[in-house]
Amino acid sequence: MMIRAYSGPHIGSTEFFRNRALLQTVHDCIDRLGPTPPRVLIHAASIGAEAYSYVIERANRRPEAAEGCDATDISPDFHKAAGQAVYPVAVCRGMRSEEARYFEPAGKGQVRVAEAIRRRVRLLPPASYVEFETAERYDVVFLLNSLLYVDAAAQRRTLDRVARYNTRLLITTGFHPETIKTDLSENGYRPITTNLEAIHEGWTERRALRPGVTKPGVTCCSPYLPPFSPIADHEFKFGAIFSKDDCSTG
Repeated sequence: MMIRAYSGPHIGSTEFFRNRALLQTVHDCIDRLGPTPPRVLIHAASIGAEAYSYVIERANRRPEAAEGCDATDISPDFHKAAGQAVYPVAVCRGMRSEEARYFEPAGKGQVRVAEAIRRRVRLLPPASYVEFETAERYDVVFLLNSLLYVDAAAQRRTLDRVARYNTRLLITTGFHPETIKTDLSENGYRPITTNLEAIHEGWTERRALRPGVTKPGVTCCSPYLPPFSPIADHEFKFGAIFSKDDCSTG
């Protein structure tokens, strides 16, 4: 179930376990990083579905490790909603039993993420990913579709900044395709091509949009994804997972 959230000029479109091919591939890569729990940061976390999906998957894969993540969003309202972790009961439809077990009835047709999962997500103060600064080093950073909401110059600044605190994996899936290769390559990233086409096919809502259409005042480039094809630099343009080390199997 896609959840739409609105807060002033900010629009959040999010979903639990949104792209299963991406989710599984990201976690397979994380499993290869080693036994030490990774430091993970999720930008543009909206009202929390992506962060809780991440932690639930880690809990199912490595229940003994108590792995968590940090998360932030530019909107204080979204930040507050993520902390409350209350959602329509319909979000559980289509979940696997090992996922749905982490949701508890909250009354009035709602469910809440279980406390055991909520406490694994550390909500940082609201912040823009373009200007985010930290002394921490994160093995994994998620940007997902957020680069659609800034212009090409801001995309470059964002990736320059992220590369300073991201050490291993970057997950970003919506961006300015004509400049993404340069912006990533100059910061030492290369694409992981494992399940590349399956991940592309998993973005059903983006593939259903009209080509070239933006949302005025919201997106700076089109969210539309063209059909998968081996065009020049397709590993970057259709990419989702990028590595700064040798954990790729692609």
